[in-house]
Amino acid sequence: CLPQGWHKGYVKGLRARGAITVDIDWEKGALKNARLVPDNDCCIRIFGEKGLTVNGIQIDPDGEGIVSFDAESGIEYMIEI
Repeated sequence: CLPQGWHKGYVKGLRARGAITVDIDWEKGALKNARLVPDNDCCIRIFGEKGLTVNGIQIDPDGEGIVSFDAESGIEYMIEI
């Protein structure tokens, strides 16, 4: 969730658990897209009740509402809802 006053914006260079660089864009108070770049090979797990598109491929959540995919070190992963 974003604060109500943040209708549109972006943040770049966040670091997620597992040494993943995260850039996020949002519009109308909701995620528009995100860019993830892991420093190491890993499994990326994103909580979301809806499926996501990762580099143009639709991935649906599992029974617990988690979207997961294997990621390679240094590769850019574009996430869209």
